[in-house]
Parts: sequence; structure tokens; C-alpha cells
Amino acid sequence: MPLSIKSTLASAQGALSIFELGTIRRSVSEVSTNWLPSVIAINEMRAQIDQVRIKPYRLVAAAHDPRLLAEHLRQYELSIDHVAQARRRRGRSAGSPRGSTSSRP
Repeated sequence: MPLSIKSTLASAQGALSIFELGTIRRSVSEVSTNWLPSVIAINEMRAQIDQVRIKPYRLVAAAHDPRLLAEHLRQYELSIDHVAQARRRRGRSAGSPRGSTSSRP
């Protein structure tokens, strides 16, 4: 194969590679700007929901002491508020697959 044909093929392969790398870059940008904020919000919501699940057990354990019961009830209500805030942030996230009106986690 003559050298000019080889160099033409190598140039074409290089141009195709650069074009494909641009496509990959756009895909990575989409994931980082649209999907990752949603993933972070969902993980935060899951952590808050785990806290809400723990609090009722503390309420039961503190049922005999009114001071502890009041403190654990306050913590429980605060945890529920944190879950609601996380859900609102999740609904506003740009990468929300269900749109901004979704109330599901």
C-alpha cells in the first residue's frame, strides 16, 4: 500500500476518533449535569428516611420518661421535616426523570 493511502486512512481514522470523543464528552456532560444531582438528592432522602425509621423505636424506649419522650418526639418531627425538604429538593432537580411535580422519591 502506498504511503499516501496509509496517511490518508490514518488521518480519516484520527478525524473519526476526534468526532467520537466529542460525542462521548457530550454524554458525560449530560450525566454530570442532569443525573448526578438527582442521585445525590435521592441518597440524601434515603439517609433521612432511615433516620425517620429509627426514631419510633426511640419513642417506644423512652415512653416511661416524659423528658426523653418529648426530646425523641422533637427529633422524630425534625427528621420528618428533613425528609420533606429533601423531597422538595429532589423535585426541583434538573435531572428529575419524573419531572418537577413528582412527589415520589
